[in-house]
Amino acid sequence: MIELPEARLNLLLRRVDWRFLLPATRSRRAVCFADAMLCEALALVADRVLHAAPTPVAECDLAVLSDPDPATLRTACAALQPGGICYVEFSRPGRGGASRLAARLRRAGLEPIGSYVAWRSPRRTSVWIPLESPEAIGYFHRRVPARTRMRRPAAWVARVAYLRATRAGLAGTLSVVARKPGPGRAEPALLDPAGRAGLSLMLLTGGPRSVSKIAGLVFAPGEPQPALLVKVARTEPAARGIAHEAEVLEGVERCCRGGLDGVPRVAFRIEQDSLVALGETALPGVPLLGTLSRRNYRAVAGQGTDWLIRLALCSRRADPEAASRVVREELAAFERNYGRVLEPGELARTHRILTSLGTVPAGCEHRDFSPWNVFVGPKGRLAVFDWESSEPAGLPALDLPYFLVYLGAALRGPISTAAVLEAARESLESATSAGAVYRECQARYAEATGVDPDRFPALRLLMWVIHSRAEHRRLAADAAGDPPEAALRGSLFLRLWRAELARLG
Repeated sequence: MIELPEARLNLLLRRVDWRFLLPATRSRRAVCFADAMLCEALALVADRVLHAAPTPVAECDLAVLSDPDPATLRTACAALQPGGICYVEFSRPGRGGASRLAARLRRAGLEPIGSYVAWRSPRRTSVWIPLESPEAIGYFHRRVPARTRMRRPAAWVARVAYLRATRAGLAGTLSVVARKPGPGRAEPALLDPAGRAGLSLMLLTGGPRSVSKIAGLVFAPGEPQPALLVKVARTEPAARGIAHEAEVLEGVERCCRGGLDGVPRVAFRIEQDSLVALGETALPGVPLLGTLSRRNYRAVAGQGTDWLIRLALCSRRADPEAASRVVREELAAFERNYGRVLEPGELARTHRILTSLGTVPAGCEHRDFSPWNVFVGPKGRLAVFDWESSEPAGLPALDLPYFLVYLGAALRGPISTAAVLEAARESLESATSAGAVYRECQARYAEATGVDPDRFPALRLLMWVIHSRAEHRRLAADAAGDPPEAALRGSLFLRLWRAELARLG
């Protein structure tokens, strides 16, 4: 991967997210008939990119086009090897829409294999909707993007109208995947890993950064709910996270004797040079953030606490060195990452507090048990996603304060740095309702797991230290190198750690 600042890398990689709809996610030799940005982005996922002129003959495995005329389509077809793939964007498809465009491709010598609507556009897409799949289209219409119930009907109407207009060629952009006749696989490997025909794939390409994963929902014919969730890596760090998630999920299934309710199960893995993907059971539900209110805040906090108790109990293991090992490793990383902006004595005080933990039972930590990774399923049961940051040999009670603080921040509206800092402060104040809920959940967790309540302040301090490591990686990616001191000093988790340290005296 070319070394670029995070903002530019993220922009370019998202411009070629459509590659996960193709039989191969990386090209050996591609030809580009599009604007400079799309060609630059293509260079990140192709070994070699040729431009429109001079055009090779039958040498390329991929051709990428934007609003081509009939002559350009014929030129692209001639440049492809037999079985080669053609990706075409039509920003002005005109009346007739997808069917008219398919006819144009056939006249150029290409076989259409799929057409998609990019919601809202290929440059800032969050969903790729397959137009040949009524199951995926129906699911897309039912998904609720609006947070408040008052906005849901309007959002549904807007989705239906936009998708119909785009499919008819009257609005938006249509993307079509075609292939040149000849030997080669006509369906993407991640779409059909078991070799079963008739499946369709809807890609979810949200997330704020280049390391954010692609999520693919796989639909079987006639089934309104997705059968599988497929996670796909855009970058090498994301690939490592997906591989780690597979190991964690398999470990939870083993140690919890057949799995834990609300944890996906691994269905398959694909680890190739150009594709790293993980197939999981698709757990039904809606995002917790879409259901949270002040009225149900206490009940939701208790429900999350109970789920974490079950995880702690079924994954518990005897490891007397767990606490000392975690403290040693995390403090070393903390000093390495933030040492140049720490005040004298802060690290020594942190070390004294954390070494007082002694022996605590080891177990699996989710390490991102936050409201955006928790869904509410049928009968109110929780489904928990995104296990790539998890630590199988972690410590208890670290996920709990993280969840409760971010749950309190979510009550204030969009989660921001100021909201998290305020929620962290309120959670420890006895006079606030958030503080009362925090103490209640902490007491419930301590009683059920046997963790000494006196250890909770030190564990909470350790929790902020642990999460500061991931934030440092984000800051380093933004700077394409060592983060500037101003960015380190403004780090959210450094500020949370410092406030916690001051409170502990």
